[in-house]
Amino acid sequence: IFEKLNIKILFDSIAVQPGRPSTFGVIGNKACFGLPGNPVSAFFQFELLVKPFILKRAGVDYAPITLILPLGKEYNRSKSTRLSWLPVKISTDGLVYPLEYHGSAHINSLTEADGIISINIGETTLKIGTLVYVRQI
Repeated sequence: IFEKLNIKILFDSIAVQPGRPSTFGVIGNKACFGLPGNPVSAFFQFELLVKPFILKRAGVDYAPITLILPLGKEYNRSKSTRLSWLPVKISTDGLVYPLEYHGSAHINSLTEADGIISINIGETTLKIGTLVYVRQI
């Protein structure tokens, strides 16, 4: 659709999970985003790409609220080829707990989320007590 509309595509895939099939293009002075079809992927990419872009374009000095807190439960993942984002809950004692998350179609994972954390490429385990940056949502 972007090509049919003569939108110049600047990228159409990013090394992020969830949200790899994210697209960004321009036509004149207009910007166009194409977000993934799964709800969690679309939500994450809106938070990470679209919202900051819109606010910056509107002249807002935007910086997401980020807390540095310890992880309350070990987290493991099998694939680590992409930067990964994960919904988390912050307990009343200030610990961060990954929520049950079954992939980018698991929209219920966001209903309890206080924020999201990133897991770097190549990182497969986050141990209890690891300080994580929680981007509040």
